[in-house]
Amino acid sequence: MQTAICHVDPAQRDPASPLPHNISLVKHLNKEKSYKKYLESEYSDQWRKHLELTLSNPPGRVRAHVHWHLHNKHKRSMYKPAPYLTHQCCPYQLELLRIRTQHTMHIIPSHLHYALRHARADYKDRVCPHCLAAGITVLGDEMHIICHCPATKLVLAQFTAKFQGHTPLKNLPPFASFTPDEMTRLVLGNPPPPVLTKDLKGWITEATPICGEFAHALRMHVTSLQPIAQCVCTVCKQIVNSTVFYIDDSSSGPHCLSLDNYSIDSDNDSPNHTWLLLESSSNP
Repeated sequence: MQTAICHVDPAQRDPASPLPHNISLVKHLNKEKSYKKYLESEYSDQWRKHLELTLSNPPGRVRAHVHWHLHNKHKRSMYKPAPYLTHQCCPYQLELLRIRTQHTMHIIPSHLHYALRHARADYKDRVCPHCLAAGITVLGDEMHIICHCPATKLVLAQFTAKFQGHTPLKNLPPFASFTPDEMTRLVLGNPPPPVLTKDLKGWITEATPICGEFAHALRMHVTSLQPIAQCVCTVCKQIVNSTVFYIDDSSSGPHCLSLDNYSIDSDNDSPNHTWLLLESSSNP
């Protein structure tokens, strides 16, 4: 603990050294609490600086996460959850969590984090399958799927009026005037930079539910674009999400049924605790 403290407060390497000046001014009974807050602020500053270094790296999942969710004027703290998580009754909050944590590779191709049947593609090669079918090769990242892809951008068009209804209430520019980069951040649950600190709580309360609805609508729309091939459990006779081991597979990890090899109706909404046994990986 002492080593960690010395990283952010080098003066404390000497036990006899005084506390920072602003801490020494508070009442004796409050010094421990004040010093704790001081360390939290210093740790969070170093954490943000470390993450922001990734913005100069080649495109990748870490850089994308920092760009969309941590690089804004509203300073994030290691000790406070992201604003969208503080909403007490946000519908589809789990949907928003999944897309923000890059757990939706069947929606956002750049979220691919493990190999299925083929070697995992490099980040720059995780192209949009909808545009690829039209002969266009473009990275299928968050901004492309949300704002640019002809097959999926209509979801954002359906929600434009809802977001537009909240921007004038917080003295913000019209939603339609935002850049694609700003729109992507906003619909993923991040307050736009022009939001004042005094209006931040109101923005979270009013806009977060819409962001959750958008994430759900985007998933349902992308799922509807996939060819239909249902997996039915022989026990419960219902469509299920399953984790599968192929009996002739020598790898150590499971193969998850995904839209790359199966289409699942109501993906993520159906039960996910049922196992399905396949005869062979060559004849799924």
